[in-house]
Amino acid sequence: MECPSLIELRHRYLYRTLILPKLENVCEIHLSATDARLRVLDSVHHVGVRLVTGAFRTSPIPSLLVDAGFWPLDLRRQSSMLRCWFRTHRLPHFVPCLSILRDSRSQAYVIRPSLPKPFGLRVANLMVELSIDPTPVYSFRLLRVGDPQPYCDDCLVPLTVRHLLIALV
Repeated sequence: MECPSLIELRHRYLYRTLILPKLENVCEIHLSATDARLRVLDSVHHVGVRLVTGAFRTSPIPSLLVDAGFWPLDLRRQSSMLRCWFRTHRLPHFVPCLSILRDSRSQAYVIRPSLPKPFGLRVANLMVELSIDPTPVYSFRLLRVGDPQPYCDDCLVPLTVRHLLIALV
């Protein structure tokens, strides 16, 4: 017979690999959902954590999350939203990134605040709430097959990582 801790580790691994990705799928979009809809996802997360830890229904959720080693879903959503924001800033010339960065619904939201908040405004509010300074994000353009390789202006050789590190210092 297996040790209970090994069974719990197996359950935790299965939950982390099978269930959590489904709950976090497009979670940037979930942040524009109403609280009632988000509570449904939270309840699924809580049931999963209870099953992983083998706890009773009367156990408080925050302590179960700590015991299981999982973040609450709202923190996971916020983390994923910030990751998505910084990734889109790195590749600003692609069409999906342009549609996220230049959201046309911002003006409509200003006129009618009952509409869902645009992604950019949600990220800006989150960054203010978390006291994150708006630091510049270095964008880059992916080279295509026919593009010429960029050269260093000083030494007239192809750019390398060393050139970039020297430029940052």
